Amino acid sequence: ANSSSKAQQLLQGLQCQDESQQLQAAIEMCQMLVMGNEDTLAGFPIKQVVPALITLLRMEHNFDIMNNACRALAYMLEALPRSSGTVVDAIPAFLEKLQVIQCMDVAEQSLTALEILSRRHNKSILQANGVSACLTYLDFFSINAQRAALAITANCCLNLHSEEFHFVKESLPLLARLLAQQDKKSVESICTAFYRLVDSFQHDPTILQEIASMELLKNCQQLLVVTPSVLNSGTFTNVVRMLSVMCANCPDLAITLLKNDIASTLLYLLTGSADPVTADVELVPRSPSELYEITCLIGELMPRLPTDGIFAVDSLLERTQANVQDAVQWQWKDDRGVWRPYSSIDSRMIEAAHLNSDDEISLSTLGRTYTIDFHSMQQINEDTGTTRTVQRKINHALLAQQQGTMIITAGTLATLSTAASLSSETGEPSAVGTGCVNLATRPPNATRDARIACLKEERGLAAEFIRNLFSVLYEVYSSSAGPSVRYKCLRALLRMVYFANGALLREVLKNQLVSSHIAGMMASNDLRIVVGAL
Repeated sequence: ANSSSKAQQLLQGLQCQDESQQLQAAIEMCQMLVMGNEDTLAGFPIKQVVPALITLLRMEHNFDIMNNACRALAYMLEALPRSSGTVVDAIPAFLEKLQVIQCMDVAEQSLTALEILSRRHNKSILQANGVSACLTYLDFFSINAQRAALAITANCCLNLHSEEFHFVKESLPLLARLLAQQDKKSVESICTAFYRLVDSFQHDPTILQEIASMELLKNCQQLLVVTPSVLNSGTFTNVVRMLSVMCANCPDLAITLLKNDIASTLLYLLTGSADPVTADVELVPRSPSELYEITCLIGELMPRLPTDGIFAVDSLLERTQANVQDAVQWQWKDDRGVWRPYSSIDSRMIEAAHLNSDDEISLSTLGRTYTIDFHSMQQINEDTGTTRTVQRKINHALLAQQQGTMIITAGTLATLSTAASLSSETGEPSAVGTGCVNLATRPPNATRDARIACLKEERGLAAEFIRNLFSVLYEVYSSSAGPSVRYKCLRALLRMVYFANGALLREVLKNQLVSSHIAGMMASNDLRIVVGAL
């Protein structure tokens, strides 16, 4: 009751016409909010105080009043998270302070408030041209303000639609250039921004080409190998995954990376040296999630395998695996004891790491870095040290339904393989399994894949790529315990074997014990490995 009456008293001070009283009320409001929380500030008149503070924030001639009004709004967002729905009305005023900087303190305080708002109201900031406003005078800000501006940018890049791309398009060259700087937190925010953009537009090759400038690709490659590393493990895997998604959905970008000598980058990441090795390959230690993403990228730099003939069965195996993952939902417990679901992308990443028997996985989301510890089943905020309980929730009904409709026995595989072989020999389309294959999700016609044209060049980039990486990939497969990594390795090796000519195959296979490895694969319990061996 005391705090409520005190807030009402300060509200009158904010609304009066005397500037000295307004300043004093704003200062005391800051003190009240910075010391308060949802319990001590129960009954705080948010809906009356916010408009009064926004009015003071626009008092261009009085920097002290503007600065304290801005601080009060930022403190309110921290102390009373539910206030964000009302403070969102201040976004235009905050952005004005960044577009015409009259007082650096006010501009930087505005960035602090916008960073907190961007965690929940990123769309409101994006659609008010917030990304451009935050980055316009970036070089003039202190390092903490720069970090806030880039964290806002990363949050604004989450879940974009094609009609929203123009809000960030003009800022992309600057962001790509900033990847070369040394500040760890800034670089991680920029990587997160690009990763989210690529994730949002992964099925739009035109926009992907606009995002993937030469400078972005070059700086990403440099970031992956720079020592000491600027990236934490979670951001590292996101950058590699981003490059994979680009190559998978826009083959021209795969050619660009091959021309940029991505083979040397990948060799360095796997062996610690950029020099090709053909025998006695020694791998550097990597987490299973890092290895998984690196092998995915190696595979996507090669053309896709066909979807007919002996490869027709792949669509069934892939769908079964994806559906089982979708039936698992990872959740975290909030302060009220309510279980909150992770986003579908994060949940899939956590599940993949869990199935891989990883000890932990690092996630970067909403400008924060979290570690999920599978032993303690805890989520740890790397910035604050806060821990939350996590759980793995299985939708048994959905899982049973999917496994009931999609189960594939060894007998089914044999039937499918036989039918596929016959259809490839006769040229007739096979009817086996057609009910399960969604033609709409099949990859584009392989003849349009720029990676195939690259392979056909006499001294082709892709041929050199296979020559340099085949032995290393073979070693990754042999030494990896995790089924996900082994499967991705196998898929990448299959792409290399399928598209390499006879002379190249003889060259890369002469140092490998291929027959015994294939025999071992045939005895695997994982049907995907057995099919790969066949």
